[in-house]
Amino acid sequence: MDSYQLAKIVQWVGTLHTRKRLQKVVYLLQAAKCPLDADFFLHHYGPYSNDVARLTDTLVGQQLLIEKEEEAGVGKKFEYELSGRVIAAL
Repeated sequence: MDSYQLAKIVQWVGTLHTRKRLQKVVYLLQAAKCPLDADFFLHHYGPYSNDVARLTDTLVGQQLLIEKEEEAGVGKKFEYELSGRVIAAL
């Protein structure tokens, strides 16, 4: 999976309200035969890919994805959306 593919997924979905949702969207697209080439394994809350997590962190670090953090019950909740400069480029 590359950064362009992840950016297009986030653009298509809009705002992703949790990290878990981002993982599941990529997993379901890959299960539907989209050639994303991310390795998944079963984790506590469903499918998880280190590839997707690492790529998400990279895009946030490059300020291509906007990560919003909120307090939620026990821990923190993260939301992801594309930054304005990426939307213009896609």
